[in-house]
Parts: sequence; C-alpha cells; structure tokens
Amino acid sequence: MQAAISTSEFDQAISRIPLMVNATRLAILISLLTIFFMFRETEHGLINLARVPFIVWAIVYGSAIVFSLFSPRWGMSSTRYPAASDLFDIFMIVCLMHLTDGVNNGFGILLLPFVATACLLSEGRHAVLYASFASILTFISTISLQSVDFNHWFTDSTAKHDLFSAGLLSICCFLVAALTSFISINIKRIHPSVHTHAEEIVRLNHLSDLVLNRLQEAVVVVDTKNTVWLYNSQASLYFPNLAITNDGNLFAPLINIWQAAPQQAFDVEYTLLDEDLQIRAKPLLNQTPHLLILFMRPQQEIAAEAQSNKLASLGQLTANIAHEIRNPLSAIRHANELLSESYETRPMQKLGSMIESNVQRIDQMVEEVLTLNQRDHLRPERLNLNVFIDEFMQDFLQIHPEAKGCVQVHSHKRQTIVIFDATHLQQILWNLMSNAWRHSLKNDMAIQISLKPHVREGLLSLQVLDNGSGIAAENTDKIFEPFFTTEARGTGLGLYVARTLAQANRGDLNYTTTTKAFELTLPIQNHHEYTS
Repeated sequence: MQAAISTSEFDQAISRIPLMVNATRLAILISLLTIFFMFRETEHGLINLARVPFIVWAIVYGSAIVFSLFSPRWGMSSTRYPAASDLFDIFMIVCLMHLTDGVNNGFGILLLPFVATACLLSEGRHAVLYASFASILTFISTISLQSVDFNHWFTDSTAKHDLFSAGLLSICCFLVAALTSFISINIKRIHPSVHTHAEEIVRLNHLSDLVLNRLQEAVVVVDTKNTVWLYNSQASLYFPNLAITNDGNLFAPLINIWQAAPQQAFDVEYTLLDEDLQIRAKPLLNQTPHLLILFMRPQQEIAAEAQSNKLASLGQLTANIAHEIRNPLSAIRHANELLSESYETRPMQKLGSMIESNVQRIDQMVEEVLTLNQRDHLRPERLNLNVFIDEFMQDFLQIHPEAKGCVQVHSHKRQTIVIFDATHLQQILWNLMSNAWRHSLKNDMAIQISLKPHVREGLLSLQVLDNGSGIAAENTDKIFEPFFTTEARGTGLGLYVARTLAQANRGDLNYTTTTKAFELTLPIQNHHEYTS
C-alpha cells in the first residue's frame, strides 16, 4: 500500500510541474515589475531597464502566463517534439538578460530551472536541443551587446569577461540538461515496474486484510515498547479503544513473557479487560524492530466451539445408529402384533403392551434424531404467523381436545410475516406446546402465546408461557443439551432439536427465567412493519 501511494504522489507531482512553471513565471514577472516601478527612478537603481522594451517584454510574458492557465503545455502535440512553451521560456529569459545589459546582471541563472523542467517534462528526449538553444541565444545576446571590434575581443577585458560568463552559463545549461535527462530517463524506465509492484502490494494488502478480518481469533501485532502495529476487526471487538499507537500497559505482561525468551513462541491463558483469553504468541525476529503476533480467543468461545463439535459428531453418530435401529425395530413391532393375537392371559397381554410402549418410545427417539439432518435441507418461505398459529391450534386441539379454551394468543399486529421453514416451525411449536400443556395446570389460563417485536431489529419474538411451576433453577442451563430429561419416559431430544432447527432458520430458542417462558425468535421480512 505504501508503494502505491508513492507512485501516485509521483504521478501527481509530475502533472503539477506545468502549473508550478507558470507560478514561477508569475513570480518573476511580479518581482520585476515591483523592482522596475519602485526603484528605477532612484539614484541607486537596482536594474538598468529601458521603459518601453521592458513593458513590451512584460506584456508578452504576462499574456503567455494567462494563456498557460488554460493550456499549461501549449504548443506540444507529443513528447517527440519540443514544446513551444519551453522554448518560449528560454527565449524570454534570454531577452530579459539582454534588456539588463547582458549575462553579468545575474538573470541568466533563471535559465537553469526552465531548462531542467523542459528536460523533465519531455522525458529527457530533447536535452541537447534545450541546452543548445539557451547557449546560442546567450552568446548572441552577449556578442550583440559588445561595442568593440571583433579584432579587439581577446584584448578587451570586459569582452573577455562577458564571453567567459556566457560560456560558463552555457556549460551549466548542458550539465543541468544532462543530469535532468538522466534522472527522467531512469524514472521512465523504472516507473512501469514500480506501478506493477504497487498494484501487487495493493492486492496483497487487500488479501491480507480479508484473511485477517475473517479469522475468528483476535490478531494484534506489538513491539517491545508495547506499540500496536496491526490489529484485525475481531481485536477491535475485544478491545474497543485499541489503536495503532502506544496502548499503555495492556499487553505489557505478555511482552515480559516474550522478552524472557525472545526466540520462542508460547501459549498462555490470560485475562485482559476482564476477558479470559487463550493466547498464542509468535515472535517475528526478521523485522526491525522485533514484533510479536498475538492470536487471542475467549475461553468461552473455545469451549462453545468444542461443545458444538462434540454435538455435531454426536448427532452424526446417533443419526447413523437411528437408521440401523429402524429395521430391527420394525421387525419387533410386527412380531409383537402377531404374537398379541395369541395372548390369552392378562400377564401376557401386559407384556405385549410393555413391548409396544417401549417400541413407540424408541421410534419417537429415532424420529427426533433423524430430524437433526433436516436442518441442512431448509425450505424457507413467507409465513403469516397469525394465520400459521390459527391453523396449528386447530391441529393441536384435535390431538388435545381437553385444551380447548385453555390457550390464549396475544398479538398486537394483524399481519406478521416471517421467513421460516413451515415444517420446522410446525415441529418447534408442537414441542413447545406439548411441553407447556403437560406441565400446566390445565385451566383457562394454562398456556399463553405472545407475539411482539424483538429488542433486536429484524426479528420477531414468539413466547410460549404456561402456568405451571416452571423449570428448576439448577436445570435451566441443561434443558437444551441432548438427552437431558427429567421425565422417565422422555427422550431428552425435543428442545435440543427445536433449538437446532430455529438456529438453522436464522432464529433462536431460549428459556427466560424471569418470565418462565420459552422465547422463539424468527427473522421477519420487513422489520419496519413491526415496530411498536
């Protein structure tokens, strides 16, 4: 990124040279006009200028300045030919030198910057031409100002001095032209390479930024003075006040561990800003100054990820086992149905009923385990939640007719559109309503369903509350774990499956201890419709 900035600044600087040249012209003109009108009439006049020739020169030069505001490089079709504006500058400076009685007045030094900029802007192609043009004009001006005969040139001290000064100025013009051309040619040669490398560096910077910001770990790079050199977006979440600067003593303990063994990487568990972190540190010793990369992640996230991986592995294992159980389970059920026809005694009938009951329980567990695989096969659709709940209650009351009049639905909106898989929502609600009815007092206030906007934008809250005793405090952290149940005939998979399906649909399922209610959050189609 730094190289890209440098080449861009260089290109901008080259493009600004014509404007700078024009500013130089203006500065020269204003200075000369000031000196001419303020000091020309004094007895200690600073310059010897004839009024009319100088005013003509000033008018021509000023007109060129105004014209250059609209066309900075006028008279130039390409770098193959010298620009008329550059030749004009050299010509006008020689004219100024001529008007002030020759090369000895010091104005000839102004030729050098104009020769340099001309060579730089032409990429060094016309260096000899610009220098030769300036030298020829200088000698012509010097010779024309001499009043001695040609035979006395080498005997007249003033003439020899003027020729020497003109020759010295010409040599300087050639040296400046040669040096500027050399620099310009080399810049032109390396410039494409610099641009190519700059683009590569920009791409690498974008790639590294993308990779760093995609990491789940917080990444911070510090030096021995506890100065932060680099950090990713995850680090800014853990440390909101982090900046590319000296950050006090935040990472000082880790730097002390590093300095005790500068060559070695280390892992450590440490608490920073009340956050328990697992930290991996890697020194970069090929940098000046030496740097230390810190990879940090909260212990809570690591434990949650480990638990998630364990549950994923467990789900895959149980799903495979469930498939294998189904065939022998069907055989057992079929055999029990055939044997039940020959059960004559009450003990035999009771044993047959026990077999059927346990087969149903195992079959329910198999169905719930197999449901876990459905989270990867989503069919989200637009659902009017009020209509969906009305249809769901009709199905629920057919299975539990005794619950008629015992369920109340509270909704503040006529139309509540959510994006959810209808089959998954049916299964989640069935689990929540079955549990609520089973643990309620089964009176007219047994179950209450509430629909309202969630505190987070883009979500809708569906709460299911029963008037039972609620969940024991010691079990609230375990109810969503697989195979956890407090009932003798429960499978312990209902709530786990329900939360898994909710999260697969970009929602969630939680238990609120304050209200003793299960809260299902669902993504809505247009959250502006549901703000209260």
